Amino acid sequence: MEFHLPEAFNHVVLSRVLRASLAHQRAQMLASLAELARVRTEIREAAAIRAHLRACATQPWGEWWQTASFFAASDPLR
Repeated sequence: MEFHLPEAFNHVVLSRVLRASLAHQRAQMLASLAELARVRTEIREAAAIRAHLRACATQPWGEWWQTASFFAASDPLR
């Protein structure tokens, strides 16, 4: 079996380049996953805010102070 030093050196260099490339791709993938998680959190928070605002919009809070029955019902002296 004949061993060629330049060919072995090329294999070592190639393996280093491949490892570096894979490490770079892994870092990019992890950054993308982190960004995806951040965006998903923002979407969930926005949906929760919208649901809260919809729930608030259905409440008659704008008129409660105008009704005498509210004050009569909440008056502890009556």
